[in-house]
Amino acid sequence: MRNYLKGGLTVVVVLFIITFAIKNNQSVQLHYYFNTLNIQVPAYALIFVCLFIGILLGLLIGWYRSRSLRKQSK
Repeated sequence: MRNYLKGGLTVVVVLFIITFAIKNNQSVQLHYYFNTLNIQVPAYALIFVCLFIGILLGLLIGWYRSRSLRKQSK
């Protein structure tokens, strides 16, 4: 039963991501400091990259904190 729930939730999340990307495919002009980088990217790509970077930062912070707590406990 748990596998069906995981599969169903996975399908819903994938469908949400696909429909989000289809609805938000307008180009966005991205300007970086001092005009060193001027590119056009789809809006969904910019949002997904920012989300991915945030997830990575959260994982790194969590890993660092758990590592320091393990050192304290020893």
